[in-house]
Amino acid sequence: MIIKNLRLENGWSQEQLADITGLSTRTIQRIEKDDEVSLESLKLLANAFKIDIKNLQELLNNKGKPMPIREKIEKNTGVITFIGVNLLLFIINILTNPHHLWFIYPLFGWGITLYFRRYKRQLKQN
Repeated sequence: MIIKNLRLENGWSQEQLADITGLSTRTIQRIEKDDEVSLESLKLLANAFKIDIKNLQELLNNKGKPMPIREKIEKNTGVITFIGVNLLLFIINILTNPHHLWFIYPLFGWGITLYFRRYKRQLKQN
């Protein structure tokens, strides 16, 4: 997908990229599908995209590993929302009725759900 994204950013078709690199259209299709590239093809693609070969190789090798900060924030939005809402509920509870701590019900109910969703996601990744 990385090669495809780079190709689309440049507004090229697979045939145009094949002409620019000297590779066959079929090779471009295979590379886009699998993101597996021989060293020679990698050199030609890096030259076509005007990217340092090490940077292109790093992009291909790190797919799905380190996440950009924006994606990490989006992934943790549920936790951030959970903390914010429950803190607000705690404050409301303490200010309105400190003798009955009702804020723990949504805290535990939502917390257990959030925990199992994250646990399930981690099991899928492993």
